[in-house]
Amino acid sequence: MPRHQTATQRVCIPTLFLEMPRWPTRWLAWPVRLLLLLCALLPFSTFAEDHVSLPLNGYFRYGRYMPVHVDITPRSEAEKWMTVKTAGSVWSGVRIDNARLNVTVPILPMDDRARQLEWYVWPRVGGNTLKTQLRPLSTNEKLIGFSGVNEVDATQQAKTFFPDKKCILIALDSANPLPGIPACWEALDAIVIDTASLQAVGEQKFSSLVGSGLFFAVHRSTDDPSILFKAWPWTLDGRWQTLRYTPAGPLASNYSEEYYSPAANMYPGWPRSTRTGMLLFLGTLSLLFLLLAIWRPRGVIIYVAMIAGFSLACFHQWGTFHHATLIHSGKIRYQSAGITQDDDWAFLTCHQQTFSTIRWNDTLRLMYGSPSHFDKTSARLNCSSDGKPEHIQFMVDATTKMAVFSRRCGPRAPLVLPAPSPNPPGLETLLKSNYLKPGDTIVGEFPPTPLLNEPNGKVSQWPGIAIRRD
Repeated sequence: MPRHQTATQRVCIPTLFLEMPRWPTRWLAWPVRLLLLLCALLPFSTFAEDHVSLPLNGYFRYGRYMPVHVDITPRSEAEKWMTVKTAGSVWSGVRIDNARLNVTVPILPMDDRARQLEWYVWPRVGGNTLKTQLRPLSTNEKLIGFSGVNEVDATQQAKTFFPDKKCILIALDSANPLPGIPACWEALDAIVIDTASLQAVGEQKFSSLVGSGLFFAVHRSTDDPSILFKAWPWTLDGRWQTLRYTPAGPLASNYSEEYYSPAANMYPGWPRSTRTGMLLFLGTLSLLFLLLAIWRPRGVIIYVAMIAGFSLACFHQWGTFHHATLIHSGKIRYQSAGITQDDDWAFLTCHQQTFSTIRWNDTLRLMYGSPSHFDKTSARLNCSSDGKPEHIQFMVDATTKMAVFSRRCGPRAPLVLPAPSPNPPGLETLLKSNYLKPGDTIVGEFPPTPLLNEPNGKVSQWPGIAIRRD
């Protein structure tokens, strides 16, 4: 800098921005300033703000799914996955397809370690913690969702359902009261809505929620007093139609060793057909080596090496796609007035540590015997970019077994073969401990379809058992 230039004459970028030169026409000065300011702020406004929230204000029940709303915009093409988790829960992952992710996904808190939700976007560095604390509901508290009706009517209906309980009301969106899959909302105990909101829910989601134990109260408008979903056993009271159904069997994935009573005699190991195939293969190899030893052609070592290498390659390829997972499954059908409930059970075991992947099926859930059993499985629920679960992944080894449970509920007519079975095989212990009530009777067996059909496992099917509720 020349010596005759003073410090006050030094030029810097802020000076150029704030003290614009004298323009031939002064009216251009401020538009140029505004344009420079917008250019400076452009890098900070490129990405929308990510947002993860709890539609039920953090309320949940142990062993029952709860909803998490995810609104995330990926910042690069490398961001393909986001994870929602908390301690003591089955984690949920959502695939990102290079577009804004605006979905509602389920997460399953299992025990009192679940206190605060965290979420991550991979491979973005760092995670985020929700400010809303998770609040477990006590046995004296009931969670009520309402939509299309005022809070006074919702409170009145909630007290009709649960007169001696503390009712906590949650307002739902009237346009889309229950976004996501039905399992997201099974933390609710009842839903009070109008006919328009019930139509938005749809009968398929409605049937799944009835199977989860939710009570429904629907207010019919004066313009259209028709009854929605007429096949269901509604109770009419003026402008209200109500449905109260308490399913038989478990309503949550609570820790209980009773769930594993049907699997007490399951022992891990290769099934008989697999062992027979291995024995035939090894016998063929032994015969080939014996023939080579008798014949002794030129280059016998080369032949032996070729046969041994081919055998090792076959074993490696077979072992890559085959695991010794044994599966026993059965169905329990519970018939009551106007509603038929189908519960599918499957039990898995394996003599080696392996990850099992099960396709999602309605309200699929894993049943655990204890907290240590839950920790060993490292279960994870994987969802597509539209929020729908695709499959559950978990670990099975020789020291653990895994019980898988799914329920469907509907007003369909029962189909039972006239085959009375006073001592049904397979699920009899589970029936006595979790299903049969005074007055219930076992009316017969029927051929069920398997809940799981893994290509790498051996499935054994127990006959389905039908029960009639008194």
